[in-house]
Amino acid sequence: MFVAVGHNGLRMTSVDGRAWSTPQVGREGEVYQAVTFGGGRCVAVGRFGGDNIMAATVDGTTWTTGKKEARYARYLLGVTYAQGAFLAPGGEPVTVGASNPFVLKSTDGVTWSDYQNISGKNVLRRLARGKGTLAGVG
Repeated sequence: MFVAVGHNGLRMTSVDGRAWSTPQVGREGEVYQAVTFGGGRCVAVGRFGGDNIMAATVDGTTWTTGKKEARYARYLLGVTYAQGAFLAPGGEPVTVGASNPFVLKSTDGVTWSDYQNISGKNVLRRLARGKGTLAGVG
């Protein structure tokens, strides 16, 4: 399954990358900016106002959504799946050198851990995994 996410809570799927499902949308101003697959489900993360938003699906049709307070400074910027859990990095993307980077962890893509600060001064925007290694860039 291919999944596209975006502005106004957009989520849509395709089995071949050519024909796409009817777009599912949320509220005006919701932005899903990252999506990943793992553990039999697809998870998207983004933001709306001062909150992080999350959505998870096992079939591409029915989505379970959630949110976590970001206080306009602790935004999720990416998501990946590694070692049985979803990991989402983030921080304050406009404060260079003092962005207070963190990561959230979830087993289902809807309920997330508390913010776990990570070392460094700059925010991580994306995580990738392969051959037993997890790498972050920002």
